[in-house]
Amino acid sequence: MTMKSNDKTVYRCYGRCSTQRQSESHLGIDAQKQSCRDYVKGNNGRIVKWYVDEGVSGTKSVEQRPALNQLFKDLKPNEVVLVAKRDRIARTTFLSLFIEKEISKLSAVLESADCSGNGTTPQDEMMRNLLSVFSAYERNLLSERTKVAMSKLTRKVGRLPYGWKWDAQGRQIKDKTQYPTVERILELRKDGVGYRTIAKLLDKENRPTQRGGKWNPTSVMRICGRLEGKRISKWMQREQEATDKGLNEWEKE
Repeated sequence: MTMKSNDKTVYRCYGRCSTQRQSESHLGIDAQKQSCRDYVKGNNGRIVKWYVDEGVSGTKSVEQRPALNQLFKDLKPNEVVLVAKRDRIARTTFLSLFIEKEISKLSAVLESADCSGNGTTPQDEMMRNLLSVFSAYERNLLSERTKVAMSKLTRKVGRLPYGWKWDAQGRQIKDKTQYPTVERILELRKDGVGYRTIAKLLDKENRPTQRGGKWNPTSVMRICGRLEGKRISKWMQREQEATDKGLNEWEKE
């Protein structure tokens, strides 16, 4: 049941996107905001504040989401927490139920702009629980698809440059075991050390190559050339082509 104050429903709207690229483009958040605006307009309400967590996974707790945490601090009795879809509030069944319970403790309610699970009847409660279960299932399914996509991308694109690796969401991040060696190479080059000498020093310092073997001057030269922008790796072009063909589906989480 929607609660009202001063003859108008008071809404605090929450939006979330889980990836940095979505965060930078603002496409996901803009779509969520428009859905909420349409819903509020159709229910004779008013939005008192927006709360947005960008680049934050739906599996994170309330304390790990600055905007959601602030929403709980601001929330007053008889107000409504509105989301575009219920999977924006959480992507696991337990967390979704926990957050909704905490909202009800404050004498407020959680509603979805797509109307899924809104209401207080037993059927509505069953629908909310089903939505939470399917959201968790969808997330796990997406995780499996991501692993398969990553495997295909690795075969198509090839090995990433030394010092980098794929994370679970398909992003290129620094490899903590390799990147210190990249920094060491840059440090030595800055001091004017030649490629051959660098290779010998890396072997002496027991710093393995990407394949675990010995260093050679050519490998060091390639790493330096790439970092200095003098050498473009084919994987960069292929990775972009693969993304353009639909691998950015990973970001739907």
